[in-house]
Amino acid sequence: MKHVTLQTVATVLIAAAWAWCGLRAAPAHAQVSWEVDPSDFQYSMDVVIEYRLNGGTSSNPEDRVAAFVGDDVRGVAAPVETASGTRYYLLAYANSSGETVTFKAYDADIDFVLDLEGSVEFDIDGSVGGTADPLVSEVTVSAPGSPIPASPVDGFESTSDSVTLVWNGEDLAAEYDLQVAEDEAFATLVEDQSALSDTTFVLSGLESGVTRFWRIRAVGPGGTSAWSSGWSLSTSASAAVELLSPADGAQDIATSVQLLWSANATPEFDVQVATNAAFASPVVEELSLGRISYVLRDLMGSTTYFWRVRASGTATWSEVRSFTTVAVAPPGLPVLTSPTDGTLLPDPAATLAWDRAERALAYDLEVSLTPSFTSTFLNVRGLAETRYELNTLSRDRQYFWRVRGNGSGGSGPWSATFSFSVASGLAPLVPPTLIEPADQATERDRSLSLRWQLVQEATSYQVEVSSDEAFTTLVYAQSGLVGDSYQISGLAESTTY
Repeated sequence: MKHVTLQTVATVLIAAAWAWCGLRAAPAHAQVSWEVDPSDFQYSMDVVIEYRLNGGTSSNPEDRVAAFVGDDVRGVAAPVETASGTRYYLLAYANSSGETVTFKAYDADIDFVLDLEGSVEFDIDGSVGGTADPLVSEVTVSAPGSPIPASPVDGFESTSDSVTLVWNGEDLAAEYDLQVAEDEAFATLVEDQSALSDTTFVLSGLESGVTRFWRIRAVGPGGTSAWSSGWSLSTSASAAVELLSPADGAQDIATSVQLLWSANATPEFDVQVATNAAFASPVVEELSLGRISYVLRDLMGSTTYFWRVRASGTATWSEVRSFTTVAVAPPGLPVLTSPTDGTLLPDPAATLAWDRAERALAYDLEVSLTPSFTSTFLNVRGLAETRYELNTLSRDRQYFWRVRGNGSGGSGPWSATFSFSVASGLAPLVPPTLIEPADQATERDRSLSLRWQLVQEATSYQVEVSSDEAFTTLVYAQSGLVGDSYQISGLAESTTY
């Protein structure tokens, strides 16, 4: 085994400036995943390393040192505490000698990857460094510089209640602190954020007509920067929205009504209408409306509605007003027109149609396999048209259907129930031709064989023998017969069958 003395190697590394080259941030709060499969390589080499960050060593068990050839990981070591200090006993792998091996260290305390300058030449079964005198990397990291605000520009006036703050990142920064204040001296803070991993922050909930000041600083493994200069932003005073009509608490309002309001300026407006004062699940929500009125149509009768308006891009709503609509009769009775009751359809598709019902704005349609509609084959709500294409029918089955109208006065009565059936789609079988005994034949035996001609597509046959032409009294009745004959016996003498 060839050994390289520590004195020689250390000198080579120092001459090659084995030292800090730079930093790059690892994903925040995410340990690096360096892995190597020794079975992929034929040879190995021992390397013992100690690295010091800003004059100190880390004993975090999540720290790692890795060997690389290019971008390929060739060995990974965890820290080991020894009497001489923290060491990394690294086994580097290769398939040939002479490859250039470089090193990186992951420091979990600061969540950074340290790209260590310098290299060694891979030596099969070689050994570099030892516990008492390892390869030492002295890493000195400066504090990051102060970030520079980028957007929005200083003194920006916003018409929205939210603004995205953007600043330029610093190379030696792992995270950022952000402060937003009511005053330029940052004595009264409204936001005090720390450990921001991104260089943007959405400042929301801004009231109209206010001024805010913001600044940032960078935090890295080498310390914390000074605060940036403070930039200001303000929000424009929104147009004061005053609701005009209908009056608050108005009664017997038509089911189509115009909402009207006024404003000090003419920006765009947001309008909400709901059936509850909390505006949960609004029935109308119009955004960026470029006028001071809005027409509501097809409202429900005898219903209380709440409404409010605000200038678009602001958080402040107007007062809330309510009104109650006039009582409206429910829709009339729809009349089913097609297919007519009892129709036999040749194909498994149908267009259901009905006449428009008085006061109906939409329709409900139900199709069932039973006339009681205890369960439905099809249940469609809110149809605007008076017809419906049904293409999912089955052959040889009967269907029942009905319709009702919906309007401002609620739901009307169900129509009469119609039914239709769908043909099986198979051609009817022709009757078999009887062969023997011949018609009106006289037989001496009381036992005989009935024979008939087979029918194409028939799978079985049914035979009936009666003592009267109307077949009210059956002597024989047999079904499920296969073949073209059937033997009967025990016939009475002097009897016509």
